[in-house]
Amino acid sequence: MAHCEITIYNRQREVPLKLNSVSIQDVVDVVLASEQQQADFLSLHFLSDRLMRQYHKKFFQDDSATDCMSFPIDIDDPEATPRILGDIFICPQTALTHVKGCPHSFWEELTLYLVHGLLHLIGYEDTSASSRTIMRKKEKQILSMLKERGSFISGILHVQRT
Repeated sequence: MAHCEITIYNRQREVPLKLNSVSIQDVVDVVLASEQQQADFLSLHFLSDRLMRQYHKKFFQDDSATDCMSFPIDIDDPEATPRILGDIFICPQTALTHVKGCPHSFWEELTLYLVHGLLHLIGYEDTSASSRTIMRKKEKQILSMLKERGSFISGILHVQRT
């Protein structure tokens, strides 16, 4: 199976981090393979809380904080050539805030957001209770697979101590 080319944009400075693009590629490859999906291109954006709220309001009429937003492109034609999955927007600040007091790491949380976004791009929804249940089950299956492989997003996180 061919790799999906991923363009990564880190457009935030709230959470100083350096992302390991190989680890991101591995997560994307595992999700696509597990769902028997093929894709050629994907854009991944890491945004500040402020910008995520702006986009959340603009596209979803909700100005609350959010962890992940996805904008599919070739969802209706998985046979399109080249297949452009779309864009995923992730907020590292939300991940950092969420993991305080949780048993899992910042990197596991970011990986969950990427998995969630990818599932949206290939057609999963979470707008109803039943679709949300299906999506959460799929997320858990994929995260378990990634954990077995030791394949979470990784990098260097520079957290300032106060």
